[in-house]
Amino acid sequence: MENAPIVQTVASKGMGIDALKNALKQQCDKITAKSGTGQFRMPIDRSFVVQGHGAVVTGTVYSGEVSEGDEIELLPERKFARVRSIQSHAKNVKRAFHGQRCAINLAGVEHGELIRGKELATKDFLVPSKVITVRIHASSELKKQIKHRLQVRLHVGTSEAMGSISLLEKDFLSKSDSGLAQLFLETPVCVTFDQPFVIRNSQGTLTIGGGHIIQPIATKIRRRHSHSIEMLKVLRKAAPRKKSRQLVGSWVFRV
Repeated sequence: MENAPIVQTVASKGMGIDALKNALKQQCDKITAKSGTGQFRMPIDRSFVVQGHGAVVTGTVYSGEVSEGDEIELLPERKFARVRSIQSHAKNVKRAFHGQRCAINLAGVEHGELIRGKELATKDFLVPSKVITVRIHASSELKKQIKHRLQVRLHVGTSEAMGSISLLEKDFLSKSDSGLAQLFLETPVCVTFDQPFVIRNSQGTLTIGGGHIIQPIATKIRRRHSHSIEMLKVLRKAAPRKKSRQLVGSWVFRV
C-alpha cells in the first residue's frame, strides 16, 4: 500500500469526508469487474446463534453465488447443510454472490461446528488436503532464512494451520527469494489453484512470506526431482482446463 493515496479527515467535524469518498470512488473505478459465475465458496469468519432461527455464519463470498434453499457443504468435515435465509448489509436477500458480504442462516448443522476458518461451498467443489504444493515468495524484510522443514503457520482464506515446509529446489530461501515447496499440515485446508496465502513463523509473530497454490491436493514430491519440478513449473502457468485435468488425476506425478 506504499503508493496508496492519503486523505486527511476529522470524522467528528466531518472534515475531509467528501475527499475520502472521492478517493475511494477513484480507486473503485480502476477495478475490473470479475465474473460472478462459478462454484459457490465462502470462508467463515464469524458465527453466532439467533434466537428462534438457529446458527448463522458471516463471510465474504469468494466465488459463485448462493440462494435460499440451496444445499451446501461445510468443510473440512464435508457435512451438508441447507440455506434457510440470507442477509447482506442487514437486508434480507434471496441470493448472495461473488464479492458480497453476507450472513447465512443454516439448517442441518450445530453452532459449535461453525467456527472461523471453516468454509461453505457448493457440494463436492472443494476437497480438504493436508499436503499442498506452492510457490513461496520470501518477505523482503525476512531476518532469518526460510529453511527446509521449517515449522510455520499457514494463513489462507480465514483458516490457520500449523505445518512444515519442504523446499523442493533449495535448502533455504533468503529475503525476496522464491521457490517451489510443499506444505505438510497438521489439519486439512481447502484451497484452489492460484489461491494466495501467507506464512508466518510458528509463534505467529512474524510474517515470513507468502505465495500461490500450485496443487490444491498433492502427494509427497521428492526433493530436487527434476521431472517433477519441471512439471510443476508447467502446471503453474497452465490453462484452467489442464489444471482441472491434473486435479482429477489424468495428469499425475509419478515420483
